[in-house]
Amino acid sequence: HVFGYARLSGEGRVLALCNFSEQEQAVAANTARANGLSYTFHDLVSGETIALADALTLAPYQHMWLVAA
Repeated sequence: HVFGYARLSGEGRVLALCNFSEQEQAVAANTARANGLSYTFHDLVSGETIALADALTLAPYQHMWLVAA
């Protein structure tokens, strides 16, 4: 089960995704892009840059805070 929300401020948009499952969960790339308005994101939690060509897979209990890169 993935819980996600987008937060908008004067500095930009953050897309938060949280996997509350013991299993890997996939979020469709179009869903993430539509809510984050970008094809490339920077994860504020891990420091990684993520290019969304396919589905975004979250490990069990993983969370991400994504901003447009």
